[in-house]
Amino acid sequence: MATITVRLDEELKEESKIILENVGLDMSTAVKMFLKQVVINQGIPFEVVLAKPTIEMALEDVKAGRVKEFSSYEELIKELHDEDVIKE
Repeated sequence: MATITVRLDEELKEESKIILENVGLDMSTAVKMFLKQVVINQGIPFEVVLAKPTIEMALEDVKAGRVKEFSSYEELIKELHDEDVIKE
């Protein structure tokens, strides 16, 4: 058997430990399951994506002028229809 050592934030470790215990797993078994899935899937066994935009990111876009402003709700809806973003 091989041994691996992982450094992680104490809070992450404790929160994970509680969740894993609630589903009947210990940390070692959960890591083994993850690695087995890496082998089976020949890659990360879940989608790795950038975080969804946050309010702070949206505010930065507004401040930088990267957001189109509309004078009314109706104007916004008309543009969404015109661009086929929404359909009736």
